[in-house]
Amino acid sequence: MQMQSRFGTYERRPVRRTGMRWWQRALLAVLAAAIVALGTAALAGDRLRAGGMQLEFAPDALIVTAPDRSATTVAYADIRRVTLYTNPDYGACARGGQQAGCWYGTWRNDQWQTYRLCVHPRVHSCVTVETVDGLFTFNAASEGETFRLKTALDELLRGVSAQA
Repeated sequence: MQMQSRFGTYERRPVRRTGMRWWQRALLAVLAAAIVALGTAALAGDRLRAGGMQLEFAPDALIVTAPDRSATTVAYADIRRVTLYTNPDYGACARGGQQAGCWYGTWRNDQWQTYRLCVHPRVHSCVTVETVDGLFTFNAASEGETFRLKTALDELLRGVSAQA
């Protein structure tokens, strides 16, 4: 199409858009990320996987599976107290091991004596559950997740005691 201006005649070609605009691509990326996040949360249910260990909130118990596939089940009805500790001394491994960035098994220290453990040692906090059978200590992959785990367990136990 020919156009006329005071500087002369020129040909104007229509601008052809071959792809999406930058904001359309950004919007699509945000929507895709939201769909993936929601899908992951829906599929995961009440499970938390981190560094070779898995925490599962079953209907009547907390199940913690170590990297070697050994599982510790703590019935909610048996829990006496839940405590969040910062920078604990885990002591020494009596039976268990270290795998996939996780310490697990039966451990011993001066504060808790002999107890079950499944933690990420680089995370400086842990949740200790005191049951009728002894102590069990675990954490999540970060400080924030460990705090949220303790809070979720407190809320769940309030619900269990309210039903009893």
